Amino acid sequence: MSIVETPEPPYYPVIFTSVRTETSDGYDETALKMVRQAESPDTTSLVLLYNPANIPEHATA
Repeated sequence: MSIVETPEPPYYPVIFTSVRTETSDGYDETALKMVRQAESPDTTSLVLLYNPANIPEHATA
């Protein structure tokens, strides 16, 4: 018995990291496309977005 119905294996992790620079042309659009793709109906996914600027002890003045 399973708690949830999941697709059959194999499972593939996809991990993306990036470092923001002063030039961020296209960054927001690309990030949005990646999130939308991960949320598509044919995927089982977990999307975790981490921005240290949103955490007070990491924010710069």
